[in-house]
Amino acid sequence: MAFPLALHAVELDQSDANAHGLLGYSSLIHGDLTEGLVRADMALNLNANSVVAHQTKGSCLIFLGRYQVGIRTLQEYLRLNPRDPWGFRAYVHLSIAHYALAEYEACIEAGQCAVQANPHANGGYRWIGAALGQLGRVEEAQRVIRRASNVLAPMSFGNYALNRGPWLPKHVHEQMIDGLRKAGWQG
Repeated sequence: MAFPLALHAVELDQSDANAHGLLGYSSLIHGDLTEGLVRADMALNLNANSVVAHQTKGSCLIFLGRYQVGIRTLQEYLRLNPRDPWGFRAYVHLSIAHYALAEYEACIEAGQCAVQANPHANGGYRWIGAALGQLGRVEEAQRVIRRASNVLAPMSFGNYALNRGPWLPKHVHEQMIDGLRKAGWQG
């Protein structure tokens, strides 16, 4: 639903940075990372402090494999808007970037920030569990997986872990599954 509404907002006011940023985020969710990045840049040209544009740009960069600049962009977003109720998504995306870079401690830290920001949002759990698995911290990983199972019910952790959105590169998803298996998950 968000995509046509964001498109309409841009049509109503081409100078609305947040409308461009939201259109970019909608593009990201649909897997069009290039369009998401273009829209985020358009929004930042209109308003260099647009938090939605920073979040969109950082997330797109991460999913395009440009991890370091994506991390810096999301950190800027969190600096500009540290109390954003949607900030947990940035922490999830940071955990993905750190995981892809094999920075497992940083992945765990970002994932824990996501879970603390919104304990009912499931995004951080699989990345924390996978990073713990990669580090050989199996008991901790099992606790995270059990906690995630409680949060996700009635969905199974298996369905959750195996679900790969169109924005997430296949190789990163496969690396995450590898980490979960090292944690003892039998998916």
